[in-house]
Amino acid sequence: MNRFAGLSILALGSLVFAAVACDSSTSDPAPAGTGGYAATGGVPGATGGVPGATGGVPSTSSFTNGYGTSGELMGYAFTVGVGVGTTISPECNEAGTALCFTTTPGQLCATGSVGKDPAYKGVAMIGWNINQLAAPNSHGNLWTTKGAGLTIVATGSPRVQIQDNSGLDAGRWCAVLPEGGGMIPWDKFNTQCWDPSGPSAKPFKPGTPISQIAIVIPGKADEDLPFNMCFVSASVN
Repeated sequence: MNRFAGLSILALGSLVFAAVACDSSTSDPAPAGTGGYAATGGVPGATGGVPGATGGVPSTSSFTNGYGTSGELMGYAFTVGVGVGTTISPECNEAGTALCFTTTPGQLCATGSVGKDPAYKGVAMIGWNINQLAAPNSHGNLWTTKGAGLTIVATGSPRVQIQDNSGLDAGRWCAVLPEGGGMIPWDKFNTQCWDPSGPSAKPFKPGTPISQIAIVIPGKADEDLPFNMCFVSASVN
């Protein structure tokens, strides 16, 4: 069965952030997790597109020491590694109190390994608060979505996720990330992107407020998964 395991992490800035990983051994829908981010289904490291996505787009964001701006979007980036044996470098909190990503100016890069876990709890991600002042310990706020969708430029990750600050399953959505990045229409994000046609799957509705964007590496059941990913840019279309 398509397994789905969740683990909540209390992040600085009073936001609850949960990392969840799932495999795609069958087409059965995954049961709902609890709180925060949910990693989408599919084979880790696989690439693919979504209808309406366009690859090969240039960067439109500017990141300096972990604080990024892109039009109306602005805030601190952070990293999360979950599971026994999972490592991620750099280790950055979302409160902006740790000076991070200094060796990769203009983009956010992280390396490490997601530890194997038969329950698929291992996951690594780079996240970005998109409505946060450039001041340490500032709170990440909601931003009301607009336009046609998001253009994401990233490498080394097969999926992108967005979420509000409710910590509920219904407040997170995910989508397959085109290889190298591309434009993803808002309605291609789904609460169950591992099974978007399932009876409980709900597409994202444009205009819904969100607070974070992330790229994700889900782990495997039987072997550790090394990764090298970079979040280069996110912009609104």
